[in-house]
Amino acid sequence: EQEIRRIATENPGDVAANLDVIRFVKSTKGDEAAAIELEQLIEKNPEVVDYRFALASLAEADNDDERAMVILGSIIDRARTVEDELAARNKLAQLHFSRGDFSEAEEQAYIVLDIDPASTDALIIIGAIHIDAGEIDAAIANLRSSIRQQPRSVRAALLLAKAHEINGSMELAEDRFAAAFRFSDEAPRVGLVYAQFFIRHGELSRAERLLEKMSIKNPDNKDVLKMLADVKLRRNDWVAAEELAEKLKTLDSEDSDGYRISGAALAGLQSPEESVSEFEKAYEVTPEAGEAMQSLVQAYLRDGDVDKAERFLTNVLASSQSNYLASTLLANIKFRKNEPENAVKLIRD
Repeated sequence: EQEIRRIATENPGDVAANLDVIRFVKSTKGDEAAAIELEQLIEKNPEVVDYRFALASLAEADNDDERAMVILGSIIDRARTVEDELAARNKLAQLHFSRGDFSEAEEQAYIVLDIDPASTDALIIIGAIHIDAGEIDAAIANLRSSIRQQPRSVRAALLLAKAHEINGSMELAEDRFAAAFRFSDEAPRVGLVYAQFFIRHGELSRAERLLEKMSIKNPDNKDVLKMLADVKLRRNDWVAAEELAEKLKTLDSEDSDGYRISGAALAGLQSPEESVSEFEKAYEVTPEAGEAMQSLVQAYLRDGDVDKAERFLTNVLASSQSNYLASTLLANIKFRKNEPENAVKLIRD
């Protein structure tokens, strides 16, 4: 830290050197300490917008959207160049969009397009808003315009893929998903979206091949392993799913998904007692996870232990009366036991 600070102190006008200090402080002392450093830099250098952009990004990462918007507004108000204003308005539009404030996002994006009709970020936002509104042809037109300006945009390719999929043009959708994956240098977050496309359309073998390739390149990525394991379960490859579950538990013993997948695999391998035990562990690790609770109840019912399932859910509701899923599952059991009045009361509640 001393060395990084020395470089920044000796070069006070070097924005990159000062931002190096911020990144280091963020990684070692946290977001709050980094924000304080940035505020001090802004006070000393009010004309340097890069520090304000960094502070807005920090606020956004901390889920403080209101503060991020105020900071971006201050950049727009004091912008000395058109580029700074456009960058701030595009970020503001994206923030509004992520919050579901589509009219505000659209307003900012169109202001940008009035100034720069070729702005890729604004065209992408407009395209996303058209998709949300079901105006698919308009979305495709805007996104194609964006791609002409920035051919390797991952975000534009993903949105265009989504638009083509909604439109029923599966070959075009697949082409754009594949392109986005390539443009991202095969980033797992993009590959998972690509794999979900195959899963949605029942092409499990293709999803499996893609995920296996990703798991070789990213052996410790839990999201990749989980999706691959779920595909293995869908294909009744119980042994492979169990192996992946064990790896997940090794990577993170507090993640309930490893136990959930193991429980499902063991049920497929006709080991009911071990399966129930794994589902119980999944619930113990994260009792607030609905999927873990549902899997455990289903395991009890599969094992013919209806009373145990009922006792379990009753205990859950005793400590958490507003647990919607527990009430629903218990209502199903009440119907199963021919107790319709109790079931209806639970559903009405």
